[in-house]
Amino acid sequence: MHIIILPVLKVLVDKRVFIGDLKKYLEPYVGVPVEYFKICRLTSGQLEFDCARLTESLGSYRDDEKLTIRLGRALRRGEHRGKVYQLLPNTSEVVLTEHFEMLVNSDTEPTFFV
Repeated sequence: MHIIILPVLKVLVDKRVFIGDLKKYLEPYVGVPVEYFKICRLTSGQLEFDCARLTESLGSYRDDEKLTIRLGRALRRGEHRGKVYQLLPNTSEVVLTEHFEMLVNSDTEPTFFV
């Protein structure tokens, strides 16, 4: 059995604050520069969305939505994130093994993350 303990930081924030300002405030607690973590919105339906617009205020979010912090940066305009899996077709059951994530931008070559 593996037990994973995740630290939780509860913050009371004025809904007029911008996402970019919130990230600057949270930077010392996260321990990485603001460019390398993203704030994600978790809706009541358990869907997760990146909060990519730094000039957006929290006033557009509902009170029952939670914010989480993920390491990695938010996607920029024109970028798409994909995962590459290996399919082993000659086995008795379907086995998909994730190998890496990939960022694709229409202007540049793909960037790979292991």
